[in-house]
Amino acid sequence: MNTEDNKDIKDQTEARLPETDEEIQKSKRGFGLGIYGDKKRISLRLLDGFIVLLIICIAAIMFFFSRDGGYEVSFDTQVPGLEIESQDVGFGKKVERPEDPELPGYRFEGWYLENGYPWDFDTDTVANDMKLYARFSLDPDSV
Repeated sequence: MNTEDNKDIKDQTEARLPETDEEIQKSKRGFGLGIYGDKKRISLRLLDGFIVLLIICIAAIMFFFSRDGGYEVSFDTQVPGLEIESQDVGFGKKVERPEDPELPGYRFEGWYLENGYPWDFDTDTVANDMKLYARFSLDPDSV
């Protein structure tokens, strides 16, 4: 390469750089051209504000949905016509004890999970949707 070619490259590079302090400051103020082209630029302060607002909105939505009920706890009495209303319970919350179901000739023993584990309303908490089953035994006093 000769010196004349170097001079042409240098001239082209300098032509692309801002020449004054005002142009340099103007080029640093905005971010992105968007659909408006070169005339309107989005300020960094506006963009930062939008990002912060978006983060706050997402956090508020997550808080709202995690605070209110989220899991359904249903009760199966295993007796036709004897139904107990299901409950919506948040993660880590306790289930309200429903009224004990009554079945003539049987004694109600308690509520159990599908695997046979007895549910303790005072200590057990909800971690997902679940169904509690009523367990009855033959009442020896009615025989």
